[in-house]
Amino acid sequence: MVTTVEEVAALIDAYTELKAYFDGQKSRWDGELDVARASYGELLGDLNAVFPGKMFFSVTVDPTLQEYSNVNGGTFATIKEAVNASPVGSFVRIYLPYGTEHIINDNIYVWGRTLTFEGKNSGLVDRPIIRLGFSSSATHTYRCRFVEAFGCALKFNNIDIRPDAHDPTNPQLHTPSEALVSSGGPDIVSLGFRASILSGDGGFALLAGHYGAFPTLTIHASTLDGNVYGVRGFRAGVGNIGTSALTLTNGAALTDAA
Repeated sequence: MVTTVEEVAALIDAYTELKAYFDGQKSRWDGELDVARASYGELLGDLNAVFPGKMFFSVTVDPTLQEYSNVNGGTFATIKEAVNASPVGSFVRIYLPYGTEHIINDNIYVWGRTLTFEGKNSGLVDRPIIRLGFSSSATHTYRCRFVEAFGCALKFNNIDIRPDAHDPTNPQLHTPSEALVSSGGPDIVSLGFRASILSGDGGFALLAGHYGAFPTLTIHASTLDGNVYGVRGFRAGVGNIGTSALTLTNGAALTDAA
């Protein structure tokens, strides 16, 4: 409890000093608040422009270039780098120039994205080629592929898919991975295949749907050539298949017996 005149005077001086400080800062704070309000208002008003810029990713993948920008709207060396650079859940368009070959030597996890691959300036002769190789663990040899996660959609337009031949005598071969796109859980995965060719052997498929997945495959004006399938491995799952102008040659089938 204050008991002296000096202590009361000291309290008054401290209050006066504090009030003077706040009075002096008030105009600055008000100005900063007005700027912040204007910025938030501008951002909210511009969301229609901001969202597509973040969630639509369009690039060209060309392994023949010497330099790459590695940004949205630019160029990348590999498909995996381009996919990984795009936001999870975004719409991604990847142009593949005609006459180029793209080797998939590691799994590409789609993570909810919608991926569209376009053969750029390609006709029916020089389509870009996506070639799928293998990777190995201590116990298995796996086909490198696109792996669904949290649902996804992929479209291939004017593309040739060519899986590398596998050794059927390899006891470590993981046959459920023999697909361009595989689903590993109870999710929805969609694959579109237009004006494209899948050629290979060994029971390779465009889409492997199993473990309760709900796969959808649509094929238009395309060819399956060799011992390959449109879909394989419906294990405890349900799927939709739609075709138009589909050509099956050299033992190809729309589905396997699984």
